[in-house]
Amino acid sequence: MRNDIQNLGIILIDVGNTQLIQPDDVFCQAYIYMINFIRRNFWDVNRVIKIDLYDTVFQGDPFTQSLPKGAVHLLEEGLSFLSSEGNVNMDLLNALGYKVQDFNYHYVCAGYFGGDVEEILNFLSFSLTFYLFGRHWHDQALFNYLLMTGIYENNHIFIKKYDSLSLVRHLSGIKLRDNQFLGNVTSAYRNDRYAAIIHHYYLGKDFLYSIYRSCPPTSIKYPDYINIKMENLTFEEFERKAKNL
Repeated sequence: MRNDIQNLGIILIDVGNTQLIQPDDVFCQAYIYMINFIRRNFWDVNRVIKIDLYDTVFQGDPFTQSLPKGAVHLLEEGLSFLSSEGNVNMDLLNALGYKVQDFNYHYVCAGYFGGDVEEILNFLSFSLTFYLFGRHWHDQALFNYLLMTGIYENNHIFIKKYDSLSLVRHLSGIKLRDNQFLGNVTSAYRNDRYAAIIHHYYLGKDFLYSIYRSCPPTSIKYPDYINIKMENLTFEEFERKAKNL
């Protein structure tokens, strides 16, 4: 699999074995590696996009669209604290010492953020100064805490919070319609804008099967190359169903 990935022009960096205190710590531990990489390559990098690869696919090149300088771009997930996912985030915010007052507030998602390289470096470095390993926290709750309390703004970490970006489509809050496949998914609120990044792709049933049809596995079987956890199927069952649709 490593060779297949590298043949796509993707650079893999082996960071060795991680020493995790709690499973949730992996989210913020990854930012330590990102910070080190950005610092070492600062003058060669113009913009940075962070995504969760395990539940994200690309419909196109995300760097063909502009990321205006001067702020880190955070995107709402399309859900409020009244949702089941929002309740999880609210519990973590409570653990951080913040009591949610506006339950209809649409929180930001940590599965994607982007911006100018200097803004991203400052954002990550500052955010990690508040993170305590071993507390069952995760990055999304931390980002929302620092945003909602005004700590980012008061420390000159400038954030642009979007309800929608044409660049990205989160599927957790705004589901796909039937017959939306890889290659024709638009922005959440703009049918005339093409989304280059699809996050939570496993929540779109037709979309999920279209990934297999567009990007079938190579001669070596990789039963986990598609995230099918929402379908409750073995990969063999999923494969048969995808071929028959």
